[in-house]
Amino acid sequence: MPTADVVVVGGGPAGLQAARRLGGHARVVVFEEHVRVGVPQHCTGLVSVRGFRRYIEAPESVVLGGVRGAVLHSPGGVELVIDAGRTVAYVLDRVMLEEELLAAAEGVGAAIHLGRRAVVGEGVVKVSGERWGASLIVDARGLRGVRGDWLFPALQYDFEAEPLVDAEMVHVFFGERFSRGFFAWTVPLGDGAVRVGLASRGGVLERLEGPLLREASRLYRLGRRLRVLGGLVYTGGPRYPFYTGNVARIGDRAGQTKPTTGGGLVYHSIAAGLLEEAYARGRLESYEEAWRRLMGRELAVQTAFRRVASSLSDGEYDALFSAAREAGVEELLRRGDMDSQSKTLLMAALKIGVKAPRLALSFLGAFLHALL
Repeated sequence: MPTADVVVVGGGPAGLQAARRLGGHARVVVFEEHVRVGVPQHCTGLVSVRGFRRYIEAPESVVLGGVRGAVLHSPGGVELVIDAGRTVAYVLDRVMLEEELLAAAEGVGAAIHLGRRAVVGEGVVKVSGERWGASLIVDARGLRGVRGDWLFPALQYDFEAEPLVDAEMVHVFFGERFSRGFFAWTVPLGDGAVRVGLASRGGVLERLEGPLLREASRLYRLGRRLRVLGGLVYTGGPRYPFYTGNVARIGDRAGQTKPTTGGGLVYHSIAAGLLEEAYARGRLESYEEAWRRLMGRELAVQTAFRRVASSLSDGEYDALFSAAREAGVEELLRRGDMDSQSKTLLMAALKIGVKAPRLALSFLGAFLHALL
């Protein structure tokens, strides 16, 4: 039976970040089922500038463009404009990013096997009839086999586009027309292109090709469709335990995504660093312990807010947006941190509560129930 110190199953961003981190400490082998990393592409690729530079650690050549902020649209047309006045987020070329992460992993000695699907089971990895043994198996297979209410099918179209509004702002649309339980978006890709997409419990294609494209056509003169991206968005919070036997889960597999938005690239990179520290110390159970200390409260608050937001009616969204504008929440959100959102969310809730106590009380019970 072939062996390695570490076998990583899944060559997405989480698996490749783990491989590049662990490659300096161990003999690492990576198995990825697709013949090329980064395809098929699933996520929007929007990350904070701070998270990109501090945690993802990829060359800036993978950046398609920069974003200053977002315009949030309620179902009834109330807008919250969150303009930081500077570039606070990057849109990444996901294929190029994963190719760079693969090169970095190979640079520290990791052996990458593309086009080979692996299965984790009984403390070993099964690949094409072979059984691989390892002191540590890193399960980075994404959402394969994951079930639950907090998975949203997502669909995105990329278009050639001429902007009719500020081309450095993301637009986010809430309400039943655009999504059941989540939201829709337009994200500028730079160089004359835009990504238009949504995630929803049902009706994804109809919502995208109907109301969302109509809204996108107000913001951009849409040209040729360049590509179609599909996938799943997970918003359910961490999926513990992260480490059992000789298997550590990472990335989407461990639920290491933002419950508010489903974004995971920065959190996956943070998790890879924590896994490296635990492996270097020879105490792998500390991987989950460190995550809970660093991210536990943050994600508990985000998860509670996501569950409340997913339950709001169109009328409740309109009332919430109006109260937020009156309370000056836009200024608070301009100073917020994309990756550590809990403090800003709680402060925003407090400001809204002062201005609209009846509205705040109507949401408080739902929030506390979700939090507990």
